[in-house]
Amino acid sequence: MAATAFRSEADWANSRIGLPTTFSFGAFERAWTSANIGVYFRNSAIVTFSTVALSVITATLAGYAFAKLRWRLSGAVYLFVLSWLAIPPLLMMVPIYVELVQLGLLDTYAGVILLYTALNLPFNVYLMTAFFKSVPDELIEAARIDGAGIHRTFQRILLPLAKPAIATLVIFNVLWAWNEFLFALLLLQTDNVKTLTVGVLQLQGRFTADYPA
Repeated sequence: MAATAFRSEADWANSRIGLPTTFSFGAFERAWTSANIGVYFRNSAIVTFSTVALSVITATLAGYAFAKLRWRLSGAVYLFVLSWLAIPPLLMMVPIYVELVQLGLLDTYAGVILLYTALNLPFNVYLMTAFFKSVPDELIEAARIDGAGIHRTFQRILLPLAKPAIATLVIFNVLWAWNEFLFALLLLQTDNVKTLTVGVLQLQGRFTADYPA
């Protein structure tokens, strides 16, 4: 990839394997201008950052609720959330598309951000719940004895302990949201909101492709 990126199209066509015989930044210029790489990069950054932030907040709060709080139907709701791990997201493409059209969220940042958060939510909740269950209950009981409520216990005791789990969650979600292609291709239709994975298709023609770019 690195060697081909500095070639011209003619140089690459003459010798696809081997070192470049020419050195040019033309491929980078064509990629940046022809495919609007700057715009798509910005869109991917917005979608990824927003998805990760919303996913981490939602999963951390849900994991705390499932692991350390006692409320009716806690076990049933947790099993319901986990059951979505067994359903391939591709099976839901048509109903998701219809729902986003009806909600007016098609071809918007909000549509894909909410969708990505929902698709990752079962695994994220499972990860955070498993971590919070490993935290000794004695820590929470000690905090309650000192007068800390539910929210202060979460903020001052559990949240600092959860930094390794949150870091893991961030890494998984960044990789998934940045690289996701199929739903972005289906739901993002204009250049103003297309992500990088979809935008690079602009470099591919019907019969040819600019491989250096």
